[in-house]
Amino acid sequence: MYFLTLSRVSDHFQYLPMIAVVALVAAGLQSHLRPKKFKAAAAVILLGLSMLSWQRAHAFCNEESLWRDTLGKNPAAWTARNNLGCLLAQQGQLDRAMDQFTASLEINTQNADAHCNLARALSLKHDWPGANRHFQAALKIKPTGADIHQAYASGLLEQGLPEESLAQLQESVRLNPQPDNRLQLASLLYERADYAGAILHYRKILLLQPDSVEVLNNLSWLLATCPDPSVRNGPDAVLLAQEACRITKQQQAGPLGTLAAACAEAGRFGDAVDLAGKAAALADAAGDRQFSAANRELQSLYRSNQAFHQPSPSTAR
Repeated sequence: MYFLTLSRVSDHFQYLPMIAVVALVAAGLQSHLRPKKFKAAAAVILLGLSMLSWQRAHAFCNEESLWRDTLGKNPAAWTARNNLGCLLAQQGQLDRAMDQFTASLEINTQNADAHCNLARALSLKHDWPGANRHFQAALKIKPTGADIHQAYASGLLEQGLPEESLAQLQESVRLNPQPDNRLQLASLLYERADYAGAILHYRKILLLQPDSVEVLNNLSWLLATCPDPSVRNGPDAVLLAQEACRITKQQQAGPLGTLAAACAEAGRFGDAVDLAGKAAALADAAGDRQFSAANRELQSLYRSNQAFHQPSPSTAR
């Protein structure tokens, strides 16, 4: 139903009322033609319509062919140019995608989506002034576009502007408090040492997606290893990591390693040693030597009855 975002008219809705027209034409032909001629005429009409349908179906074989067919008939279709640009960008044809976004904006300067998509493409080319200009133009046209705020936040973060990125992400979540937006915000808050804020958003995601292994794992790791002792909560971390391990059937190294850290924080060092060993073995089997080595190092720490805590931001610098 994508077309309804642009037009309240759809040729698909003509199918049912067309039954009456087709029946009327058929009745007229039958009343004026002898049975044999009527059958012949019907066969010719059906064959002709079938050929036309077959020919037209080629335009709908995939999205790219549809948008190119649209532009072949109407080069000024700015939405088709923007959509074709998105497909080309997904195929890695960034320069050709940018040409389509630019062409879309030449036709309709108020196309916020094309501004945002061109900004994303410019970000991939590290053209930050151009990217910021188009992000800001998109937000001026569509200030309530949560996806635009989120994309701008990613661009700002790549530029090394975490505070500006955080403001855009917070606005994105305010406008559209969906799990993906919250997850990105929670990660940035964690990096900014706003642990309480990160925990808040992780928990809100779990209310909507209680089986999200990524969120269960991230929240458990935060509660088990947070630099701030007032935030750490070993028992809660264990419960969250156990749920992640249950969902993954204990076949993923990440949740097992997190459960090991959570058990160590809860004072269950024997379990922590065993789980860290299992996590390392699974990582070895998956060819992840770095994760395996990290868990074996942590295993030695747990053997000495010590829990692992992340260094504080000031210490890390």
